[in-house]
Amino acid sequence: MEYAQEYAHGGRIGNAVHYFPLKMGLSIRFPLNDKLSFTTGLNYTWYRSSFTYSSSGEKIQNAHYLGIPVRLDWTLASNKWLDIYVGGGFEGDFCLGATLAGERIAKDAFCASLLGAGGIQFNLTKRIGVYVEPTLSCTITPENPVPETYRTKHPLMFSVSSGLRITIGH
Repeated sequence: MEYAQEYAHGGRIGNAVHYFPLKMGLSIRFPLNDKLSFTTGLNYTWYRSSFTYSSSGEKIQNAHYLGIPVRLDWTLASNKWLDIYVGGGFEGDFCLGATLAGERIAKDAFCASLLGAGGIQFNLTKRIGVYVEPTLSCTITPENPVPETYRTKHPLMFSVSSGLRITIGH
């Protein structure tokens, strides 16, 4: 409880260190025609930060988010084994939980981002693929975000996500 109270009451010294987030997903693609697809799914993001406090030293914060992206993708090139695409849309993120030095802390309820992505999908079968997706996002954060993460300090953020994609239809 000591760390959670210290977090709530301040006492932080120096600058926070926010590590690059880890992002993985399960994506579902609905082709609208040969080139255009509607893409959605679930993205898990782990944000890790380090804070230094005057009375207790360095503490590690972990924050876990679940995102729901909604995007239109345009396929630039495609064959049996590989798809290359670009897309744009938005993502809503919900904080699942956050801890500081292993103790639960307050969390935001919802955050939204505009995003643009490009990616490569390696097709394992006609309906299942593995993707790697560099993404540029602009996050609209609350006035006083809790917890403070890489995303709150860098609202315009570059990230790379990877995961499994299921294609339904077409």
